[in-house]
Amino acid sequence: VKLMGAPPQARKTDPRAYALFLQARQAGRLGTAAGLAQAVTLYRASLAIDPAYAPAWVGLSSSYANQANGGQRPIDAGFRLARQAVDKALAIDPDSARAHAQLGFLAMNHDGNLAVAAGHLQRALALAPDDFGSILNAARLAQTLGRLEQAIALDQYVATHDPLNARAHYNLGVDHFYDGRMADAIASWRSTLALSPGFIGAWYNIGTAQMISGRADAALESMRNEPEEGWRAIGLPMVYFALGKKAESDAAL
Repeated sequence: VKLMGAPPQARKTDPRAYALFLQARQAGRLGTAAGLAQAVTLYRASLAIDPAYAPAWVGLSSSYANQANGGQRPIDAGFRLARQAVDKALAIDPDSARAHAQLGFLAMNHDGNLAVAAGHLQRALALAPDDFGSILNAARLAQTLGRLEQAIALDQYVATHDPLNARAHYNLGVDHFYDGRMADAIASWRSTLALSPGFIGAWYNIGTAQMISGRADAALESMRNEPEEGWRAIGLPMVYFALGKKAESDAAL
């Protein structure tokens, strides 16, 4: 019996490290402050068992970056940790698609260098065209470039093939929001919350879309539901102002 092409290559690791890696990945996908903190702890525990397990280094990098974006770590410090972790992953496995995709994410979200981000993402997709994490990051680049149809198609692909991925639904909502499709955006973010009730920024985004749609009363309730204090603090002054409550808006601000 002959196999078509080369067999898939997977680096072996200690089963205990792999179990911790899977738990960390699921915790990070929740997109909550507690989930991201747990993911960091679990990734570190996995790496304590196998310091040369590149996927765990990439996961740790992603968790640090998401904490920085979500307000759980100072921006520069969080992204510095994220870069150190992904650099370790690439030193171990230079052909890690997810590591290249993560470098693209860092280039977009911290360095503001879209050309560098595009290079890393092209490399990632060449190495693993069907990697969901790489596709999600490629969608972010398309969104940043204003290519919303492309971003929607990429995020929809992941949401369809990995329907329990809360971040895919969240990102799809952002695409719809920038495309002016408020009802579709709200529906995607409600799917996010159904999968992860504490997902950072989902209630804030719903409230923003409701404000734009002229539903400030509903937006006020949504902003109050936002679990992350930083996002809630940004949203409430806007909603009070939209409701004509200037004193409340100034106080909240």
